Amino acid sequence: MNDFQGKIAIVTGATTGVGEGISLELFNRGATVVITARNKDDVIAKANQIDPSGRRVIPFQTDIKDHLAVKALIDTCMQRLGAIHYLVNNAGITGPHGISICDYAIDDWYDVINTEV
Repeated sequence: MNDFQGKIAIVTGATTGVGEGISLELFNRGATVVITARNKDDVIAKANQIDPSGRRVIPFQTDIKDHLAVKALIDTCMQRLGAIHYLVNNAGITGPHGISICDYAIDDWYDVINTEV
């Protein structure tokens, strides 16, 4: 079992699914985890759920399609925590639900591609 005690991890797309699971596992193994998502309320709620003490899970609203938001995330983590040891690039979207990929509007398709980068 890896020991992440004293390590700092950033997990993008951390409020559901795989990102949520990775964040919880890193936390359980001792890491301080900066969790990110586009929705501020969701990321705050998830941080409180994983770490009710608020000491080792830090919520950060970030849209990874916005390079300035990503820079702000990195800069804030470095200033506040002094290091970043792990980065889990998990954020991703599937596009509009309930329609075939062939029927996506071009802007919806660009949104998927730009999130996955």
